[in-house]
Order: sequence, then structure tokens, then C-alpha cells
Amino acid sequence: MLKKIVSLILSFSLIFTSSSFVFAKEESKNEVDMDIQSKSVVLMDVGTGKVLYEKNKDEKLPLASVTKVMTILLILEAVNNKTINMSDMVTISDYASKMGGSQLFMEEGEMRSVDELLNAIIIESANDACAAMGEFVGGSIEKFVLMMNDRAKELGMKNSHFVNSNGLPADDHYSSAYDIALMTKEVCKYPDIFKISSTWQKTIKIGKKNDKERTLSNTNKLLRMNDKVDGLKTGYTADAGHCISATGKEGDLRLIAVILHAPDSKTRFAEANKLLNYGFSTYKAENVVEKDKAVADVEVNKGNKDKVSAVAKDNISTLMNKNENKEYKSDVKLDNKKINAPVKKGDKLGSVIVSDGDKVIGTSDLIANEDVERVGAFDFIRNTFRQFVMMK
Repeated sequence: MLKKIVSLILSFSLIFTSSSFVFAKEESKNEVDMDIQSKSVVLMDVGTGKVLYEKNKDEKLPLASVTKVMTILLILEAVNNKTINMSDMVTISDYASKMGGSQLFMEEGEMRSVDELLNAIIIESANDACAAMGEFVGGSIEKFVLMMNDRAKELGMKNSHFVNSNGLPADDHYSSAYDIALMTKEVCKYPDIFKISSTWQKTIKIGKKNDKERTLSNTNKLLRMNDKVDGLKTGYTADAGHCISATGKEGDLRLIAVILHAPDSKTRFAEANKLLNYGFSTYKAENVVEKDKAVADVEVNKGNKDKVSAVAKDNISTLMNKNENKEYKSDVKLDNKKINAPVKKGDKLGSVIVSDGDKVIGTSDLIANEDVERVGAFDFIRNTFRQFVMMK
């Protein structure tokens, strides 16, 4: 009887040990152990959105001034949509002039351009510039915060909630490393931003009379540690610890390293650098389809041109190990082989689908690369006659 009991105990012990081993193996998603001290981190490939390394990626945490990534995104989208222009002048409100923390110390009634304020937000993390731009883009800071939360939902940021535009300490203001990577990935669609975020110092005018100068100094010390790094935003509060959403590029490979709640600034930059170096040394990216490159031609009926080029609206990028080589299949599907004029630049003409065997790895709309105007009956007959003569 004693032998049976001992046997049963050993059997259960083996089962639980085996189960624990399987569970641990399933939970471990990282190929390497980088001994990360920060509470939450993500390394993401921008081209595919694939997470290459993570630790507690979905944990809700305060994010300090990394909040400004969403503010930057909404500013860039407003400029892109022509809702605002970089040259527009913004009047600094009483509310914006009284922000705490890192700021330009602008006066109420002072006027600064969108371009100047965006530079101040990105380079020196100016809280007053964030508040001013929030009011300018949203109409009020309350409406702008609603825009931030709405955009977060659209991007699939399931563990985020914003209360302000700059990340100053507030209840119910949080995000996760993965969510921050998602919004940073969206900012990467505007590559001109990296001209600002990689600027080490910039002098701007401030004051109601434009009679004062302020030299902006970049808070992202990682720019001096890694020549592949070109952005994007740091943050620190006592609750959030030391944070960063860092971007870097090598060839066609662009990576995002998010660090939340590092114990000190040195660790924040060292661990972001470690993640990026791991990504660049292990992976490579290949643009199978390049944005704005012609993929096919579409015939145009009754137009001042016989055809229009269908170009890719977006890049289709693949990620692979550096010692790996693959060939991918591109399938072009045109909505119509021949279309009637007029055609507007940007009109959808079809799509291109890239596959790895049976697996689709990316799609992009094909759009017209230029306008094609409709011609009158006389011009149409003349053009048709010319084509007939040329065929002879």
C-alpha cells in the first residue's frame, strides 16, 4: 500500500513538473535573454509590426512625456490633412503659459508658429508647447484629449488612456509598451519628422516681441550613443520612472524600442540601445513593393494621355533573419484594365498582394500617379487618328 502511495505521489510530481515546463516554454516569447531591468519593454519592427522582444508588453503604466508621441501624431495628421499648416501662428493661452515641468516659459498672448512649437515638443519636451498645440488642433484641450483617446482606439491601443497632451502626472493616465510602439509606428509614416527628432540643438525666438532666444537641447541622449538612432521621445516622472520610445534605421529596417519605468536614465538609454543593437544585428528588412513605384499601367479612354501608371500607395516590407534569403510572389489585381477620363492623382486603380507561399504577408492599394484630363470630342478624334497613322 505504501509503495502505491509513493508511486502516485511521484506520478503527480512528474505531471506537475512537466506541466510547469510546458507553460514556461509557452510563456517565453524571446529567443534571447537580455537581462532587462526596466519594468516593461518592446522591440518592434516598423515594416511588419512584429514584436521582436518584449517584457510585460501589455502592462498599464504611467508614461510621462512619452505621451507626446500621440500629440505629435495628431499634429502631423492635421498638417497632412491640411487642417493646419506648419506656418500657422498659434496664440499662447493663459492655460498653456502655466504648465509645469519642462517648458519654453512662453507668455500669455505670445504667438509662435506650428513649426516652432513642434520642434519644442520633440526636441526639448516642452509641456506648454503641447498644451498650446492641443488647444490649436482640437479647439480646446478637452476636445484634443478626446481626439487622443479616439485615435488610440483606432490604432488598437487596448491598454491606454490619456488625460492630458503632455504627460504631466494625472490619475487614469497610462499606456503600455506595446501601445506606445503602435503609436510610434504610426508617426514613422511621416519620415520628415526625423529631421527634427535627430536635431541635437536648435535656437528659436520666443517672447511677445520676438526679442528673446531659446536654445532647444535634445533630451534623447541615445542620439549620441548610436548613429542609427533618429528619434523619438523621452519621459520622466517619479511615478513613471525613466521612459523612452526610441526609433532607429539601418537600410530598409526601421525599429522601435520602448522602455517603461527604467530605474534611472542611464539604464533607460543603455537598455534601449541594447534592444536596437540586437534587432539590427539579427534581422534585415526588404521592401518587396516600394511606395510610389509603378507596378502596372492602366489604359485611359478619352483622356489627354493614353495611360496612367498605377503606383503602390504603401511599402510592403518583409522581415527575415540576416542569414536568410527568400523569394516572394507579387499578385497585381487591377479594378479595370481600361478606365474613362478624368482620372485624379491618388484614385484607386487596384491592389498588389505579396505572398510567401500560401501566406499573405502584405497588401497595398495601387493608385494613379498623376491627373489625366478628359478631352473633348474633336481632340479625341484627332488623337485616335494620330494613333491610327502611327500604327500604319
